[in-house]
Amino acid sequence: MSTLTSLTALSPLDGRYAKKLDALRPWLSEAAFMQQRVVVEIQWLLALSEAKLANIPKIDSADEAFLLQLASDFSEGDAQRIKDIEAITNHDVKAVEYWLKEKVAKRPKLLKASEFIHFACTSGGVLGRVLTGLEVGHLMDEKQAYYTRGTMNWQKGFGIVYSDRKSTYALPVPIDKDGSFVVEGKRY
Repeated sequence: MSTLTSLTALSPLDGRYAKKLDALRPWLSEAAFMQQRVVVEIQWLLALSEAKLANIPKIDSADEAFLLQLASDFSEGDAQRIKDIEAITNHDVKAVEYWLKEKVAKRPKLLKASEFIHFACTSGGVLGRVLTGLEVGHLMDEKQAYYTRGTMNWQKGFGIVYSDRKSTYALPVPIDKDGSFVVEGKRY
């Protein structure tokens, strides 16, 4: 059984509901998850650089732009390379770290800083909490969540994860009975 059909799918999500859920792939697929990991790892490295810690080199604006471009231009080919690395390491987070190190290998200043990619960043801590916030944040955008009309019940609330390179915190946002909610003083 190597062909994916509604009968061989691991769950109905990739089986009989696959077409209805295609719109979720840009946010909840494994490739999307990898891209968000790349975003978090890059932001973490930039934060470490700005903190002026011993042995962590300052990342200049050109190298910062290069790193941010890696995240924004992330492709299916990049995701496949991470999967190839993961097949060797048997560790998904390490695979992202090694992929980033490959990408910066030809930039001398970033090569030195690359030893601090994932430094003191736990998979279940920063990565897990921030990634969940990023994924849920995409889904709560009404324009992007058009596919749920009439098929899902919205929750009683959600959370927004704020991160400014120095701290990360979650803000619970209740949803009123009429479906509206308030974020940063603005009612939606």
